[in-house]
Amino acid sequence: MNKTTLNKAQRRDIATLHRTIHFGANHAARVLSVLHRSAPKKSQQAEIMDLAMRLNVDSNPEFIISDTFTTI
Repeated sequence: MNKTTLNKAQRRDIATLHRTIHFGANHAARVLSVLHRSAPKKSQQAEIMDLAMRLNVDSNPEFIISDTFTTI
């Protein structure tokens, strides 16, 4: 059994992502970036980042994980 720090809701969202991966990399990047930004623990953020790297969406422009946004 794999040890995870993700909570039940995060695991459910990732399971849903795996079922909807056919929507493409942009969809996966958006889902994972929202999960990453909302994760309360650094360990959860690390697991989500690891998944983003395994799905090769960590360099996708839709994968936005910064908490600060620049306004013009």
